[in-house]
Amino acid sequence: MESFVQVRKRGGQEYLYEVTPYYDKEKKQIRQTVKYLGKNVDGKPVKVRETAKKPRRALSYGEFQPLLKIVEELGLKEILQDELPDRDVKTALLLAFNRVLRPVSMRNVESWYEASYLSEQSEFRDLQTTSQRLSEFLERIGESDVPMGLFKGMIQRFSTGALIYDLTSLSSYSKLINMLEYGYNRDGLSTAQVNLSIVTDKDSGIPLMYDVYPGSIVDVSTLFNTVRRIKDLGIARYTMIIDRGFFSKDNLQLLFDENVVFVIPASTTLKSVKEMITSLHDDIKDPDNLRKYHDTVIFVKPVTIDVDGLQVKGYYYYDRNRENLDTNLFYKRLYNVVDELKNRHIKNPYDTERIVRSIAGKLYNYIEVQRNIDSSLTVTIKKNAVSQRINRMGRYILCYHGEMTWEECLRTYKERDQVEKRFHHLKNDLDAVPLNVRKESTMKGFLFICFLALILRMRLQKHLEETRLDKKYCVEDLILELEKIHMIKLEDGDWLLSELTKKQKDIIERMSLESCYQKTGK
Repeated sequence: MESFVQVRKRGGQEYLYEVTPYYDKEKKQIRQTVKYLGKNVDGKPVKVRETAKKPRRALSYGEFQPLLKIVEELGLKEILQDELPDRDVKTALLLAFNRVLRPVSMRNVESWYEASYLSEQSEFRDLQTTSQRLSEFLERIGESDVPMGLFKGMIQRFSTGALIYDLTSLSSYSKLINMLEYGYNRDGLSTAQVNLSIVTDKDSGIPLMYDVYPGSIVDVSTLFNTVRRIKDLGIARYTMIIDRGFFSKDNLQLLFDENVVFVIPASTTLKSVKEMITSLHDDIKDPDNLRKYHDTVIFVKPVTIDVDGLQVKGYYYYDRNRENLDTNLFYKRLYNVVDELKNRHIKNPYDTERIVRSIAGKLYNYIEVQRNIDSSLTVTIKKNAVSQRINRMGRYILCYHGEMTWEECLRTYKERDQVEKRFHHLKNDLDAVPLNVRKESTMKGFLFICFLALILRMRLQKHLEETRLDKKYCVEDLILELEKIHMIKLEDGDWLLSELTKKQKDIIERMSLESCYQKTGK
């Protein structure tokens, strides 16, 4: 019996089959075998699987899309294009992406770039990413006024009036940079350093500007320069939220002279502050001072502090819940330190102070340690020092300049904490310390890239909070999940997006990135 071709329809598509009849002797009837030929294309069979396009390479894709959207949302490209040629703008953004996603040394950026879809994307294609070219690029940035142009653009677009000011140390082991000097290092490191001041918009959490100073320049000089620079950039009305490390007569006098509205916690290292907290230790509990902040009951009293002859207004706050928590935590840590030291033997007497300090940490001033002949340690708790510390638990003073209620003052400073935590990513997650660079201009250029990366990261964190994805993911977890999404290049030059998981689809939907993960074709 002769075979024939049969057309079958399935799902709106026609398929061709070869049907061969034959006689079944056992069942004594005509039966048939069916062989699949392929899809019906103009009357001819085409086997889909045989003509399937084979993949040539898979490039990283998913993790870049949130950052590209942020660049567009913030107008970063347009701001940078006012200061840099187009190719340099792309290089700066590429390096910033790297600092956020997968920080590598400059000599490895090229390999990272070539393994990403950015190397095939028209907007970022054919960038010069060798170590030498990138070093030259950073040096040019460091010698230019590009950072100032970025500051102006960021302030014009995003400044809402409440600014957070902070200062941190960045260490470097290079001895060739004139700016690096030995000074007080906030990280407790003994290496040379530069000080980095940064100003952030409180409401949006977006970093607006930064400045770099030699490590030996005292804080009052950096604060003075920042205040002047803010004024030069055209910001007339703003509130500066400052860390307690800047609480000194010189700094406060500067802020008064410049008529800066500010909030700053009073430092308990000053005698007048200690005396104020002690003198009002019981009076603060007067029922007339009772207030409610969110769901917490606290006590608040307006005060005026004498800072070496300068009268500064403030509010004295007492939080009983905070007092109990801090007291329990302090005693627990103190007990652990004492217990560890009592069970420690130090053979070399010259190592005693170093080892004790490393174990005690910030609690070193609350204990006395004596090494015995048998190398064991006798530990005595300084009761007066502990008592003074406990008496300050849950009590703090926020000073201010301008018109501010107790609630405005407290809310303003508490909101600073969230931004402050993200700021530390500049040193931790962005791998900005130590700076193994050889030229001052290169260092400045590298910090510029880290600042761009900080803008991207802090905005990404804000998106996680706004979409409530922060309940499931931190920034690192999000990046790891999206890194699994690749763009696959096929033999004929077409691109195909890898299959999306349920988790990835949820992230994409919540962050409104659907249009970024549908790309196929040439």
